[in-house]
This record gives sequence, C-alpha cells and structure tokens, in this order.
Amino acid sequence: MTGTQYGLPLIVGDFTGNVAQGLKRVRFENGNDEGYKERWLQKLVSRYPSLLPIEQIEPALMPAISICMELPLASGFADNLYATPMPAR
Repeated sequence: MTGTQYGLPLIVGDFTGNVAQGLKRVRFENGNDEGYKERWLQKLVSRYPSLLPIEQIEPALMPAISICMELPLASGFADNLYATPMPAR
C-alpha cells in the first residue's frame, strides 16, 4: 500500500500464533463489471448501517438510520447520510 500515510492493515486470527495476513487493496471500478463498484458499497452500508463501526467510535450515535445516498453539497456529494433518533424524554 504505497502512497498512504498508514501502514499495511493486517488480519490477525488470534494472538497465540505468529500468523497475520496483509490485506490487499481492492479498487472500485466505474465502467466495467469486474471488481467492486462504489455504488455497491454505498448501497450495502445504506441498507446495513451496522456494518460501520459507529458504535465503537461514538455509542451515542446509535442506532444509525440511513437517510439518503449521494446528497448534493456545494463541495460535491456526500456518499451516505445517516441520522440518529432523539432519545425519549
């Protein structure tokens, strides 16, 4: 993974052995049917917000409810927009 400020992400099965597997970068393609598409990923996390580690980052933002995809903004588009319901009083 060159050209990134981060190290190579690893999958570690358990901490008893010395086995770790480096993740290979997957490119999102625009025009052809090979590989994954950005739209596919947007739809996946829109339909299943629990796939995102939101609760681990900020538990108060759960449950995340998908509002829309490709929200137009002055600077471009927001891929996915989520909201959190107000807690009952």
